[in-house]
Amino acid sequence: MSINQLYHTWFERITQLRPGERITRLRNLTWLIVGIFQSRSVHLNKIATKIPGQAKQLSIVRRLSRFLANPALRPRPVEHLFHRGPPMVRAHRPQPPGIHGLLGG
Repeated sequence: MSINQLYHTWFERITQLRPGERITRLRNLTWLIVGIFQSRSVHLNKIATKIPGQAKQLSIVRRLSRFLANPALRPRPVEHLFHRGPPMVRAHRPQPPGIHGLLGG
Protein backbone atom coordinates (compact mmCIF):
# COMPACT_ATOMS: atom_id res chain seq x y z
CA MET A 1 0.00 0.00 0.00
CA SER A 2 1.40 3.42 -0.92
CA ILE A 3 1.95 6.03 1.74
CA ASN A 4 -0.87 8.19 0.35
CA GLN A 5 -3.33 5.28 0.49
CA LEU A 6 -2.17 4.51 4.03
CA TYR A 7 -2.65 8.17 4.98
CA HIS A 8 -6.21 8.29 3.62
CA THR A 9 -7.14 5.02 5.30
CA TRP A 10 -5.86 6.22 8.68
CA PHE A 11 -7.33 9.69 8.20
CA GLU A 12 -10.82 8.29 7.62
CA ARG A 13 -10.58 6.09 10.70
CA ILE A 14 -9.23 8.83 12.97
CA THR A 15 -11.89 11.26 11.71
CA GLN A 16 -14.55 8.72 12.72
CA LEU A 17 -13.01 8.39 16.18
CA ARG A 18 -12.59 12.15 16.71
CA PRO A 19 -15.43 13.83 14.73
CA GLY A 20 -15.18 17.25 16.43
CA GLU A 21 -11.39 17.58 16.27
CA ARG A 22 -9.66 20.30 14.26
CA ILE A 23 -8.66 19.22 10.77
CA THR A 24 -5.03 20.29 11.26
CA ARG A 25 -4.68 18.12 14.36
CA LEU A 26 -6.21 15.18 12.52
CA ARG A 27 -3.81 15.65 9.61
CA ASN A 28 -0.76 15.97 11.86
CA LEU A 29 -1.77 12.95 13.92
CA THR A 30 -2.36 10.91 10.78
CA TRP A 31 1.00 11.86 9.27
CA LEU A 32 2.69 11.08 12.59
CA ILE A 33 1.14 7.59 12.71
CA VAL A 34 1.88 6.86 9.05
CA GLY A 35 5.42 8.22 9.43
CA ILE A 36 6.10 6.03 12.46
CA PHE A 37 4.76 3.01 10.61
CA GLN A 38 6.72 3.65 7.41
CA SER A 39 9.99 4.69 9.06
CA ARG A 40 9.78 2.04 11.80
CA SER A 41 11.12 4.67 14.15
CA VAL A 42 9.84 7.21 16.65
CA HIS A 43 12.51 9.79 15.84
CA LEU A 44 11.00 12.85 14.19
CA ASN A 45 13.87 13.17 11.69
CA LYS A 46 13.25 9.68 10.37
CA ILE A 47 9.48 10.14 10.39
CA ALA A 48 9.83 13.37 8.40
CA THR A 49 11.73 11.60 5.62
CA LYS A 50 8.68 9.41 4.97
CA ILE A 51 6.15 12.26 4.72
CA PRO A 52 5.73 13.33 1.09
CA GLY A 53 5.31 16.94 0.02
CA GLN A 54 7.07 20.13 -0.97
CA ALA A 55 8.12 21.04 2.58
CA LYS A 56 11.71 20.49 3.66
CA GLN A 57 12.50 17.84 6.22
CA LEU A 58 13.36 20.39 8.92
CA SER A 59 10.01 22.10 8.40
CA ILE A 60 8.16 18.80 8.84
CA VAL A 61 10.17 17.99 11.97
CA ARG A 62 9.27 21.39 13.44
CA ARG A 63 5.58 20.95 12.57
CA LEU A 64 5.45 17.52 14.24
CA SER A 65 7.38 18.84 17.23
CA ARG A 66 4.91 21.72 17.68
CA PHE A 67 2.04 19.29 17.32
CA LEU A 68 3.40 17.04 20.06
CA ALA A 69 4.14 19.99 22.34
CA ASN A 70 0.61 21.37 22.02
CA PRO A 71 -1.05 21.35 25.47
CA ALA A 72 -4.44 20.81 23.79
CA LEU A 73 -3.22 17.39 22.74
CA ARG A 74 -4.02 15.36 25.82
CA PRO A 75 -3.18 11.69 25.50
CA ARG A 76 -4.94 9.33 27.84
CA PRO A 77 -2.72 8.04 30.62
CA VAL A 78 -1.73 4.57 29.48
CA GLU A 79 1.35 3.94 31.60
CA HIS A 80 -0.71 1.56 33.74
CA LEU A 81 -0.94 -0.73 30.70
CA PHE A 82 2.83 -1.01 30.60
CA HIS A 83 3.35 -1.42 34.33
CA ARG A 84 0.70 -4.00 34.95
CA GLY A 85 0.20 -6.33 32.01
CA PRO A 86 -1.98 -9.44 31.94
CA PRO A 87 -2.45 -11.39 35.21
CA MET A 88 -0.33 -14.33 34.01
CA VAL A 89 2.56 -12.02 33.20
CA ARG A 90 2.26 -10.19 36.52
CA ALA A 91 2.44 -13.46 38.45
CA HIS A 92 5.85 -14.32 36.99
CA ARG A 93 7.37 -10.86 37.04
CA PRO A 94 9.23 -9.81 40.22
CA GLN A 95 7.49 -6.85 41.80
CA PRO A 96 9.53 -3.75 42.57
CA PRO A 97 9.46 -2.68 46.20
CA GLY A 98 6.82 -0.17 47.15
CA ILE A 99 7.55 3.16 48.76
CA HIS A 100 7.60 1.47 52.18
CA GLY A 101 10.25 -1.01 50.99
CA LEU A 102 12.38 1.83 49.68
CA LEU A 103 12.21 3.75 52.94
CA GLY A 104 12.88 0.67 55.06
CA GLY A 105 9.56 0.94 56.89
